[in-house]
Amino acid sequence: MRVAEYGPEKAIICGLECKDNTEDPDHFALTIANDEPGYIEESSVFVDQQNKDFGVENMYTIRFKPKNAIPNVGWIKITYPTTVSVNAEEFVESCEAVTSASYKGENYCKLITESREIWIYDAFMDQTSYTSEIGVSFFMTNPDTNKETDTSEMTEEEKTAYEYGVAFHIETFTFDLLHDFPDVISTSYGPDAIKAFLEKAK
Repeated sequence: MRVAEYGPEKAIICGLECKDNTEDPDHFALTIANDEPGYIEESSVFVDQQNKDFGVENMYTIRFKPKNAIPNVGWIKITYPTTVSVNAEEFVESCEAVTSASYKGENYCKLITESREIWIYDAFMDQTSYTSEIGVSFFMTNPDTNKETDTSEMTEEEKTAYEYGVAFHIETFTFDLLHDFPDVISTSYGPDAIKAFLEKAK
């Protein structure tokens, strides 16, 4: 399995569904503030599979280390390849993030199969920031073949899209709390303010 690693630039995220800041108070968009994104140490990224046979469901583990600190409200997004498949029910039971402790299950992992996204959140809450290795594990079904697709007849855009689609991608996000959740800052990351942030973000 190939892994593509990078840190995101400043952007807007529409939560896990598209929302925006309009007159409607129920609509809300979180601002991602990545002026110093949690770039990933390229040499630290590893993908392990318990079983490498074709078409077999097994445990995948992705390990990586950020170059700079991920704050306690940081999130991780993993985009998985088009060549693997995921059983949503088994994913929820198996998904585990290991930072300073183990965080497992639906309270810490969100799967969006339509966009092949795995979101990890609430896994850094026991400390102000985190700079050590991060491990994320989950059940996936291996590709049916390792045969490479011939890209010689593809346009550059098609080739770029193909190469993106057959790799894992890892991104880290921090949110503009001062803009969206000032209570988190004013209470020095108080538990009630953090809870309100997580409920809105999820």
